[in-house]
Amino acid sequence: MHIPSKILNIIRVGVYEIVFCPQAKEYVLVSEAVEYAKRIANTKGGGFVNAILRQIQKHIVSRQKPLGETNLRNTVPQSQDTGCEFDIEMLPDPDKSLCEYLACTFSLPAGLFKIV
Repeated sequence: MHIPSKILNIIRVGVYEIVFCPQAKEYVLVSEAVEYAKRIANTKGGGFVNAILRQIQKHIVSRQKPLGETNLRNTVPQSQDTGCEFDIEMLPDPDKSLCEYLACTFSLPAGLFKIV
């Protein structure tokens, strides 16, 4: 299935806002993304964006949880102290490969991390 780049970018921004803007209401973020998709694509595009963002929402346990109280493989860090916790493991195990964990978590090349 080919997803038009404009729709894909709306989904990316929507996911970013849901994960990294915990102070904003989720229903507002989803609604704005859907309305924007409808304007630039069509009603079908809006429905697709809605379905994707709602699926992501279903897997969120806490939009802002202290990092010390969660499994790092389930949690996307938002700051030094908090992260968005999901009900599934998405990230590499930091105990097995800290470089791989840091590279994946922060979307950086693994070569940038030299663990002493």
